[in-house]
Order: sequence, then structure tokens, then C-alpha cells
Amino acid sequence: MTLRTAECLGVLYQNQGRLAKAKAIYKRALVGLEKALSIKHASTLSTINNLKSLYREQGRLIKAKAICKRALVSYKKALGIKHASTLSAVNNLKNLY
Repeated sequence: MTLRTAECLGVLYQNQGRLAKAKAIYKRALVGLEKALSIKHASTLSTINNLKSLYREQGRLIKAKAICKRALVSYKKALGIKHASTLSAVNNLKNLY
């Protein structure tokens, strides 16, 4: 299974309410994406965002905030502060407070 396919499977599991399976898939995909593509790659950042969404759905706001902050730092480095994806990450973090 490719890392992108794994992420899609995680989304499917999350949509089905199978949150433990989704979390395991997201974490496995994230480790692989960070190694293969780096933390600054769009696919890696997408997986971080999906994991943040899962934590939020579980009510684990501290974990969601931590991973959202991590994504924001990476978006800033990769794309700059004014990029739409960076601004979206700022909004995602704001929505957790």
C-alpha cells in the first residue's frame, strides 16, 4: 500500500467512525511521508491536518492543538506566511480555542 493510499484509507475509516483504525493509519502514513518527502511536503501536511481533525473529533484538543501548531510551523517554512494553506492552518488552530 502506498502512503497516499494509506492516508485515503485513514480518511475512510474516520468517516466510518472507526477512529482507532484511522489514527493508526494516519500515524503510520505520517512517519513514512516525513521520511520520504519531508515535513514540508503538501502530502505530509495533509496527513498532519487529517490527524488533527481526528484528535478534534475525539475531543483530544491538547493533541489537536499540538499537531496543528506543528503543521503551522511547517506551512510557514514551506510556503510563507501569506500562502492560502498557511492561513488555513492559522484558522484551523484558532478554531481549536
